[in-house]
Amino acid sequence: MAKNPTPAPAADKSSPAAGVTRTAPLAEEAGSKAADAGVGRPVLRKPGAVKSRLTERHPALADLDADSPENSLSAAAQTSESAEREQPGSATDSESENASDPLSADLPSGSLSAYGSDIAPVFGESLLLAQAPANTSAPASAAGASGASAEVGVAAASSGATGLMVAVGLAGLALAGGKQGESVPAPTINTVAGNNVVNAAEVQSVISGTNQAGATVKLSFGGQTRTATVVGTSWRYTLVDADILAMGEGSETLSVVQTTASGIVSPAAQLTINVDTGVPVAPTINTVAGDDRVNATEVHSVLSGTNEEGAAVSLSIAGVNRAAIVTGTSWRYTLVDADKAAMGEGAQTLRATQTDAAGNASAAVTREPTVDTLAPEVLIKVSDRQSKTIELTFSEALDPLALPARTDFTVTTGSLINPVESVALNGSVLTLTLRDSFAKGMVNVVYK
Repeated sequence: MAKNPTPAPAADKSSPAAGVTRTAPLAEEAGSKAADAGVGRPVLRKPGAVKSRLTERHPALADLDADSPENSLSAAAQTSESAEREQPGSATDSESENASDPLSADLPSGSLSAYGSDIAPVFGESLLLAQAPANTSAPASAAGASGASAEVGVAAASSGATGLMVAVGLAGLALAGGKQGESVPAPTINTVAGNNVVNAAEVQSVISGTNQAGATVKLSFGGQTRTATVVGTSWRYTLVDADILAMGEGSETLSVVQTTASGIVSPAAQLTINVDTGVPVAPTINTVAGDDRVNATEVHSVLSGTNEEGAAVSLSIAGVNRAAIVTGTSWRYTLVDADKAAMGEGAQTLRATQTDAAGNASAAVTREPTVDTLAPEVLIKVSDRQSKTIELTFSEALDPLALPARTDFTVTTGSLINPVESVALNGSVLTLTLRDSFAKGMVNVVYK
């Protein structure tokens, strides 16, 4: 830190001292403003005295490096340490130093405030002290040649005395700590669960994003705050059951902030997600082919049922998955030859499930139709002339609900047609009772 300079003989008031860089318009403007406020014109103090007085009463100023552009203090008007000017009507330097010096007063709380003006990056240059009413909040104008842009107005006042406004250039530093104007951007949040919808199977999804290196990251949702795990410039947090309970069902806003190592808190990044963990009920399957029996003429039957609005319906036919066509709350699927081949003959188990818009899948509903596309074979034919009956034993049991009519049969005994009076079924045995008795000989039965 530069030492306080030894006062030099006063320079000729009629011309600038050697090495002095004047900012007359700026000084005149400050003086004009001070005059308008009812006080005298600006007073230029020797920089050593000002700096010594400031650092004595306010040690925070002593830590600033005179050679660092980032930490430099600047004057609104400049002069050499070997010259001192007095403005007409202002107090002399000795009078000012003997008076109650506002620079010696404690700075009131909140007296440091930033203003965006260009300043010169040299701590040792003089400070322009413009007399102004006590407790004023407007800073004295300051400008310099460095192109840095920072200015702090320090209002120092003592009770009953005229206040002084000290323009102190800080080139980006606030005395309260941290770099003036420093900020950190909000972190980022990646898409959650692939589509920002958390379903029942995704309640332990990982929420992740990016951050500034060295920062800590906190998430807020459902009135709760969680600390994320940070690795380099990436952060992540895995949801737990308590988080889903806190968020509840429906729309939820995630809010994420990051805090740098120096304690600067970023703005919040936000992402709206939807929580839908409700599992839909199983769909329904209507009766197949009217009686749950698929015969040779019904191999292209339509399977159908009901579903939840907006859900997708999937069928399992003989272990092969098929997607149904959904319209509103109804679904349908038409059997194809490949389905018949996969099912074969006999009892079948159809399964149907539905998946809602959030991706929650229901339990399966089942139905067990029978596929019978082959005509039964007659294995044994027995006739009895005394009872006038003919017994036909088939290769499989016949359906009693699909018992053929007596007129479906044409029976010839000998050379004559013998009408059928009745038909009876007992499992796989079908008994036809004829109208007329018949002689021993050839019996011929034709179905339809």
